[in-house]
Amino acid sequence: MFFDGFFFIFSFVCRQILGIKDENDSIVDDPCTNEFYDYFRETARKNGEIYETVFNTLPTNKIRSFAQIEDYVYRPKLAKTDPIAVNQQKKPLIRLFHF
Repeated sequence: MFFDGFFFIFSFVCRQILGIKDENDSIVDDPCTNEFYDYFRETARKNGEIYETVFNTLPTNKIRSFAQIEDYVYRPKLAKTDPIAVNQQKKPLIRLFHF
C-alpha cells in the first residue's frame, strides 16, 4: 500500500520535472530503465544548453583556456540584451524554476 502511494507521487513529480504531458506515457513507470535514464539525461542537457545561452554561466564547456574566460564573462547576457529571444529559448525548457 505504501509503495503504491510512493510510486504515484514519484510518477507525478517526474512527469512535472520532465514536462511529460501525456498521462499514458510509461517512461516514468520504471526509473531504472535505460529509456528513462536517456530521456532524463537528454532533458537535462537541453535545459543546460538553454540556461548557458541565456545567462553565460560558469563553469561551461564553451571555454577552453584561461584567456577566454574574461571575454565570456563580460559579453552581454542574452537575458539582458534580447528578452524576446529568451522567451523563444524558454519555450522548450522544462520549468523547474519560474523566470
